Amino acid sequence: MSSAMSSADAEIEVVVERDGDNLIVLSPGLGRWRKSTWLGQTVGYRTVMGSLVVLGRAVRLTLPPGTIGTVSQIIAGGAQRVVAVDYHQRLLILRKQGEPGADRASSNNPSAQAASSGESDHPSFRSPTSGRFYSRPDPNKPPFMAVGDVIRDGMPICMLEVMKTFSRIRYAGPDATVRAIHPTDGDDLQQGDIILDLEYL
Repeated sequence: MSSAMSSADAEIEVVVERDGDNLIVLSPGLGRWRKSTWLGQTVGYRTVMGSLVVLGRAVRLTLPPGTIGTVSQIIAGGAQRVVAVDYHQRLLILRKQGEPGADRASSNNPSAQAASSGESDHPSFRSPTSGRFYSRPDPNKPPFMAVGDVIRDGMPICMLEVMKTFSRIRYAGPDATVRAIHPTDGDDLQQGDIILDLEYL
C-alpha cells in the first residue's frame, strides 16, 4: 500500500484517466469501496465519491483538481453499495463537463445538476438509490432535519429502506439551508429523485 493510503489520512484523491470525452475514475488502493455516487450526478473537485475501507478504517475518496463531469456509468459493484476493489480498479466513468476553471461551487455539490436540468431554481439533494423514505431514525425520535435547518457535510438526511434493510443517507456537499423537503414518510423513491431543495450558505 502506498504512502497515499497512510492511516493518518482522512481523505485521498482518486486516480483519473482521460479517455476522449470520458474520465475513468480508478481506485487509489486496495480495500472495500463504499460508493456514495449515482448515475447522473454532477461531480467536481473535492466531491466525495465514497470511501475506501482499509483494515477497518474508512478513508474518503475525492476527485482531484480540474475534474468536472457527470457520472455516466458505475463499473465496480453495479447496484451493490459496498464492493471489494483492487489497486487502480475502475470504479466509475464520468462524462467530461466544462473546463478546469468552471464554477467550482456547483461542481462541489453531489446534486448540483438540478438547477441546470430545469427541475428547480435551487440546488438539490437527490436520492442515491431507490427505497422507501423515512425522515427519522425511529418512529419515536424527531426527524433528522426540518425546513430552515442548516446542513453540513456528513450530516444524516434520512433513512431509506430496501427489502427490510435500512440505510442512513448522509449529506455530502457545502453547507446549505434546507428550503424544502419533498418526500413524506413512507414514500417510495427512485434513484435520483429530489429529497431536499437547498440554498448554499
